Amino acid sequence: MTSPDITPIKHLHESATCKLYECKLCKSCSLLEFNDGSRIATKEVLLKDILAKSKVAPCVIEPLFLASHPWGSRTKLKLLVGGTVDSPQIGIVDPQFDITDLVDCPLPKGHLPGLLHTLKQEISLGNLTPYNITARRGELKGIIILSNASASEAIVRFILRSTEAVPRVRKCVSRIREAHPWVKVVSCNIQPLPAAIPEGSIEEILTEDETIIEQYGRIALRFGPQSFMQVTHECATALYERVGKLIEEIKPHSVLDLFCGVGGFSLFAAPYAQKVLGIEISRNAVECARQNALLNGVHHAEFTETDLTTSLNLVRDSAAEVVIANPPRRGLSEDLCDLLVSKALQERGAEHLVYSSCNAESLCRDISRLSSAYDVMLIAPFDMFPLTHHTEVLAHLRRKRRIADAEKTAE
Repeated sequence: MTSPDITPIKHLHESATCKLYECKLCKSCSLLEFNDGSRIATKEVLLKDILAKSKVAPCVIEPLFLASHPWGSRTKLKLLVGGTVDSPQIGIVDPQFDITDLVDCPLPKGHLPGLLHTLKQEISLGNLTPYNITARRGELKGIIILSNASASEAIVRFILRSTEAVPRVRKCVSRIREAHPWVKVVSCNIQPLPAAIPEGSIEEILTEDETIIEQYGRIALRFGPQSFMQVTHECATALYERVGKLIEEIKPHSVLDLFCGVGGFSLFAAPYAQKVLGIEISRNAVECARQNALLNGVHHAEFTETDLTTSLNLVRDSAAEVVIANPPRRGLSEDLCDLLVSKALQERGAEHLVYSSCNAESLCRDISRLSSAYDVMLIAPFDMFPLTHHTEVLAHLRRKRRIADAEKTAE
């Protein structure tokens, strides 16, 4: 198994400092508490400990892939809004349910803090009352920003409790775009529930443009307001390319991409397979994935809207040699794991599983569920969440040789 040419620049991560952290205003970047020279090693040890505790023993563990620098690395922001109309705060909530203002956080790409300052002004100008968590009053709950790394296109989403404030947000659009012409899409998402749910199902787009395009290496991906986008562009590109490299080495006839989103893994796999099928619950994401296939000149990739928590028929009927999975943080369902194992043991299931996860614990749990049929060939970690304890982990599993040998003997 070959690895991509990865040259992590460790010293920049080790020397990173933050005034917000030093002033104890924000503790999100928890690895800042470690001494210089130990942060990357600490993160790698944490992952290896999780693997060891779960008795996951891969043949190869690749070095942690790092972005060039943690500061200015994030292109996706999810922030809460608090304070008052006259003095709004945009950031994260503390244990007392107050908002810690993070408009000057060094993690976002350099063009984004200026946009956040503009949005604070628009909250006041638009009389957008920040939501008070304890009192359950107010309209503006949060702001989500998706931007491409080149700062040429971005989406700004206002998370509202109801539609009451939509007309006032609409009046802010022209001022936002005048100050930041690269903001192509502005929308309102309606989330009425008094719960820790970041967004609702209703999205009202207030601009003529409805999507933005981001380039990941050779593949361009179109995203809408409700599309899933990885938070760190440099690491996301490396992750996509690593999956593409795996598929190139395998050279399968067909690939099944579960939880495919807007089609990133599918399209990186497509040059090395004759058929690709992506499955995703979100109708908007499926539409973007179909557009992305056309955008990249891929005509042998199909995408379908299916809820894998209620229907596994497409997985059951698939004869794909490779299954790619990029599930939510909770991981795969037990039923899906059981089906993949059953197919491998009895029905000649996928020879290879390629699993990307933002949660090493749920990944290891699922690997354990799959262990009767699959061996772990590779673990490749990516520092998608710099200076935190979290890591995006790519796992390559291969069907146990005794199963494949038994099938050949039967033939």
